[in-house]
Amino acid sequence: MHFERPVPAVTCGDQAPAVLHFGCGKRALLIPRREAEALAGEARSRLEEYVAGRTRLAEQKIAQAEAQALQEVRALSADVAQWALIVLTAYFGGRSLEKVARILGRK
Repeated sequence: MHFERPVPAVTCGDQAPAVLHFGCGKRALLIPRREAEALAGEARSRLEEYVAGRTRLAEQKIAQAEAQALQEVRALSADVAQWALIVLTAYFGGRSLEKVARILGRK
């Protein structure tokens, strides 16, 4: 494999290179510094937009899962309350409220 020497960056005195060099040989890519900075800025803003969109999507999914869990807990608590009523009714039967209070007060 043969690699050519990279082309040195063009400079203006002591300033940073005016042209950025990427790669070497026939596939070398020379990009003016301003254009490279503009491309980097655009890439940065697109990445920020992408991350913000994914964050919003994740937050929406979390909120949906929380709402679903809350509905399930409410439904389950209603079932538990019904079963508790059935058990208490079966245990205390036709006793008066005063008798039930006395029985519960002893325990």
